[in-house]
This record gives sequence, structure tokens and C-alpha cells, in this order.
Amino acid sequence: MYLTSNAMQETPDTTEEAITLIAKGTLDPKRAPQLLDQIFDAPDYLTVLRNYPEAQQYMDGLYKVYCFYFCK
Repeated sequence: MYLTSNAMQETPDTTEEAITLIAKGTLDPKRAPQLLDQIFDAPDYLTVLRNYPEAQQYMDGLYKVYCFYFCK
């Protein structure tokens, strides 16, 4: 399992914090849709992602969230 009680409590203040939360792979998948909407709607999303050093980890985290819902 890839969630922790700590991650469930975290509320990111910036787009980078939200991306980091997903990249860590500890995001509660039930919170993921709300957080993903917040990230994708952020005007700085592409800029932050382009400068984010762990972009592959972020993509892996997105895949985990996706699989939580669709890979059954």
C-alpha cells in the first residue's frame, strides 16, 4: 500500500508541493482526484513540472493513482 496517515493530513500550499506529494507515492488515492484537479488547474503547472527534478517520480505517482481506480 502506498499511503500514510501523514500524507492523508498534508494539504499542499503550492503546485510544487502537490506534485511532490504525488511523486512520493504516499498520497491517499481517495484524495487524489481533488489534488490532481488542483494541480492541473494551476496556472504554473507546466512551468513547475518542467523545472521539477523528479518528473519521472511524479509520472510514476500518477500511474499509481490511476491504477488504484482502473487497474483491477
